[in-house]
Amino acid sequence: MERKICINLNPGFKDVSFSACLDAIKDAGFDGVFTGWTPGDMVRRAEIVRGKGLYFQSVHAPFTKAHLPWENGNKGEEEIDSLIECIRECAEAKIPIVVVHPIIGMDRHKPTDLGIERFRRLVTEAEKLGITVAFENVE
Repeated sequence: MERKICINLNPGFKDVSFSACLDAIKDAGFDGVFTGWTPGDMVRRAEIVRGKGLYFQSVHAPFTKAHLPWENGNKGEEEIDSLIECIRECAEAKIPIVVVHPIIGMDRHKPTDLGIERFRRLVTEAEKLGITVAFENVE
């Protein structure tokens, strides 16, 4: 397996374009990038990244609501649906890895059977699409 050195691409610089950030990353000697999910824009972004000769290593899924899949109610189902949409978009963009937080914070981290079933649905969809889900070890 060939080793690639990647860096986080956070296109939050107000005065620097996405393309210019990629140019700087390539000029600095990096092989690729990873970034957060920008819904509806990952295919376009992946095309730009690859057009610069860079590897798109992974996408970090949103995590501020990571506690919801473990809780009863529709919000947990909506959060898993959102994560599944992230995975589907990454599959379409041919981005091989999606990083997911299974919890957020030490006050909301107790696993439940409901959460296990919801995450099973997420992993099953990722498997079908050829996406690796990397559960980030947090807290």
